[in-house]
Amino acid sequence: KWERWFESVGYTGPVPATFLQYGNRARVIDLAFSGHGVALGDKRLLQDDLNSGRLVQLHPHGLEGNDAMYVVFPKAPTPDPRVILFAEWLRDDLANE
Repeated sequence: KWERWFESVGYTGPVPATFLQYGNRARVIDLAFSGHGVALGDKRLLQDDLNSGRLVQLHPHGLEGNDAMYVVFPKAPTPDPRVILFAEWLRDDLANE
């Protein structure tokens, strides 16, 4: 899904080689909730968590279709610096496209 997301925003630069991909969507979201990464998730399933602030949508763009995905990570008083670095990298690289 990450490759499709990057393609959909028109990003053509290098993609980090350290992306982990899981076949289990619940596990992916669980990792995001626990602060161990950024995830692509179905906004329909995550809307309550986004509304409550338990998750934050990192970028406004999502994949269209029956399996729409958005980049989300947990809202935390002291977020994981790796998540912040990824968010800044993503924002900056997409801004330069």
